[in-house]
Amino acid sequence: MEHPKAQHMDLLTLIRAHCAKSGMSKSSFGLKAVGDPSFVRQLEQGREPRSRVVARVMDFMVTGRTHAEARGVDA
Repeated sequence: MEHPKAQHMDLLTLIRAHCAKSGMSKSSFGLKAVGDPSFVRQLEQGREPRSRVVARVMDFMVTGRTHAEARGVDA
């Protein structure tokens, strides 16, 4: 079983790679993925996301579906 801190760093590494590949800023990523422009900065400062948030981030990176679209909110 992987340690939660390792999972956290893996998520952060994936997010950074996604931002670099797409040319998206960290604040845009957070806003689009989870509706929080401070999300990535807070991860870098040690925030531990819940499994639901991790699933939302992964869904965004795979499908491109924004937080608002996933919630059915007009963006």
